[in-house]
Amino acid sequence: MFDIIVLCYGIVIFLVSWLTPLPYGRFCDTIVIPKLLCLPNIISWSLCNLPAFAVLFYELLIQEKRPIGLGLVLNVLFFVHFFWRALISQIFIFMIKSTPDKKKISVFVLLLLGSYNLFVGLNLAKLCRVITREVEGFDYPFVIGAGLCLLLNAFYDIYVNYRRNDDDCAMYIEGLGHYLSEETLCRHFKLLHSFGITSPNYFFEVCEWFFVALLTLHTESMFYFLATLLILWVRAYNINLWHTETDNK
Repeated sequence: MFDIIVLCYGIVIFLVSWLTPLPYGRFCDTIVIPKLLCLPNIISWSLCNLPAFAVLFYELLIQEKRPIGLGLVLNVLFFVHFFWRALISQIFIFMIKSTPDKKKISVFVLLLLGSYNLFVGLNLAKLCRVITREVEGFDYPFVIGAGLCLLLNAFYDIYVNYRRNDDDCAMYIEGLGHYLSEETLCRHFKLLHSFGITSPNYFFEVCEWFFVALLTLHTESMFYFLATLLILWVRAYNINLWHTETDNK
């Protein structure tokens, strides 16, 4: 049930984003929202991911009947993933940024993404419960691959936000803050850009969930992988268009 809901969310967010980018991050000004209905960017992003983190935290550390075997390993991986996204990444970004983040996010976007991540958390928690077999030797490449992609995703976020403070590399956009041009990103990540991967953080996240889907072969993981692919592909496409418009000004 949760897997179908997650996939439906992914399709809806994909279709909406195809028409207009979801108004958060660099696209926060695409739709004019009254200030009373907006929250700071960093707080909003944490709140969006908090429902999934809370569900996985309960599943791993509070519930009496915890997952076992491979399900427990996956629960730890998912917990770390959303702990990073909901809390640690935002603390790092707040500490790294030399200028205040003035971007605001509408509470409607917060409710959309927050409710989506609630079902994501419930979906992944169910996956951890239904997989009860012990960890086998052939599981390790997939678990290590998913963990490595999570680490690479985290490294990219930290590195790019750090480089934004370098005046020689960053461009300042009023109301949005500092951003790196596509040319600068290409210079720092030549190999990925040579394959047409212009949003490495999204690429690493898609790969992470692809490894999980291959490892488990359950609809919970496969549908979430498809939803993630749809959402992040169209986001990366919108960012490419944004760079084409912004970098040439």
